[in-house]
Amino acid sequence: MGRELPSIDLRVRADVDRDAVARSIIEAQPDATISPTMLSPYGLHISGAGDPRALPGYDQGAFAVQEEGAQLIGLLLRAEPGERVLDACAGRGGKTAQLLEAVGDSGSVVAADLHEHRLEQISEELARLRLDPSRLETACVDWTVGRGPVRGEFDRVLVDAPCTGLGTLRRRPEILLRAGHEDGARMGETQRRMLENAATLVRPGGTLLYAVCSPLTQEGSRVVESADLPGFELQVGRASHLKSLYFGSDGGLGVGPWVEGAGPWADAYQVYMWVNVG
Repeated sequence: MGRELPSIDLRVRADVDRDAVARSIIEAQPDATISPTMLSPYGLHISGAGDPRALPGYDQGAFAVQEEGAQLIGLLLRAEPGERVLDACAGRGGKTAQLLEAVGDSGSVVAADLHEHRLEQISEELARLRLDPSRLETACVDWTVGRGPVRGEFDRVLVDAPCTGLGTLRRRPEILLRAGHEDGARMGETQRRMLENAATLVRPGGTLLYAVCSPLTQEGSRVVESADLPGFELQVGRASHLKSLYFGSDGGLGVGPWVEGAGPWADAYQVYMWVNVG
């Protein structure tokens, strides 16, 4: 009996026909199963297709490999053409590429991360996706102690903070083996400092979004309650452009398997949004 191939999500570029990409994959991999993602209008969920780098359209930059929950975080920020956007915890740049596509040729993105080697991988992915790397700046920043070399104001700031990762249990059950009882509280203090420092870069009228791939209150509502964000107004129910998202009583919203109508494969995120009204 052969080993079952893992399932993956793709984010199809906005200027590419999602249905056409799905058809080309099925033609190349007739044993694969493929369906549109439940909430992301750009996503495809695929099982049994093997290495995504071998799929038609990959070399042409038609899509990125990006889990649906992560796609939704980028969409919730609602970056618009011409804007300046900060991806404060960029990692290897999955959401960075998504945001760079959203701001268009007249906008720009700053990708920051604690680990420089991660930032170095972003330009190669941008080239594959046919995105202009000149519209991207990178910065190595420890947000727990300050803003590092990042300067100026941003229309939108995304803080997809490092976390326990417990929202990925459906595909990474081994996390439970190394999760400690105090991890949520420890991460919550780190996340609070990161959120507060990144928030100082949001222009008046701009948007701040905080997300963690974890269902723990220590990393969600407790961070939001303890964070010192003068002049920021928490936005409740501001995701009307995305259907069927779960809104909590604390003003946050849930993304992932607890959302009615969402696919069971989506990672679980907590998301909070503010506007700088100060």
